[in-house]
Amino acid sequence: MVDFGYSFEGMPKLQVTNDVEYEFYCFILLEKRETGSVLDLLMKANNQGRTLSTRTQQFLCASTFKAVSWMHKTTGKAHLDIKADNIMFDDHLRPMIIDMGSASDLSTKTQRWSTTINYAPPEVLPYFNNTSLAHLIVPYKNEPVDVFNMALLWYVITNQRFPFSLTSSQPYWRQCKYYTQLMINYKSGITKFFQRDGTNPVLNSLHHQIWACINPNADCRPNMAQLEKLGWIQAAPEFPTADIVAEITEIMSAQ
Repeated sequence: MVDFGYSFEGMPKLQVTNDVEYEFYCFILLEKRETGSVLDLLMKANNQGRTLSTRTQQFLCASTFKAVSWMHKTTGKAHLDIKADNIMFDDHLRPMIIDMGSASDLSTKTQRWSTTINYAPPEVLPYFNNTSLAHLIVPYKNEPVDVFNMALLWYVITNQRFPFSLTSSQPYWRQCKYYTQLMINYKSGITKFFQRDGTNPVLNSLHHQIWACINPNADCRPNMAQLEKLGWIQAAPEFPTADIVAEITEIMSAQ
């Protein structure tokens, strides 16, 4: 059994139990499976010019929610780095969450950079190497960060791209300086934030949930308990159905 704990001033602790219990500390631990990740699936689908079916999209989104919810309930910790490359498939093609290196207690507030810049919510951005936002630094709640990250992942799964340009002449975090301030000061900021590459706002079956979860005000985002009551999450199967397995397998096996 492998169990993740956190101590030694936040450094991940890996505890391995097999008759005898051992403990050791590590600076980084990366999991990898031959079945690949959600990122692998999306990249291969894009390379093949394919769009995931609605059933597969909803299964992946619901399964991601269930993985995050399981972590919250069983460990009492927020992940703080939810993204497509941190959702791996198990042998049954069920999405599983990995890479707990940024995790923090749900019951506390965090005062550090924790997530991946492309998924970072407004309250975390000031902690990036970005002195122009230093005056905005305040301790932030952890659950709303997971909700924001997860909603961005839902966007990526259902649109097969980020809602911003990765080919900008300026690094993404430089754009965030302006748009973070915009989101804090203006109600229309979040719309501008997701239209900065000239794209249209999110248009898919998860529209309302995604927009609620990426509210720039962390206190206004739905919590995990509220999201758990959504019908499409409750209705999602525990294991992928035959058609979903066939679709994922066909995409992942293509050369």
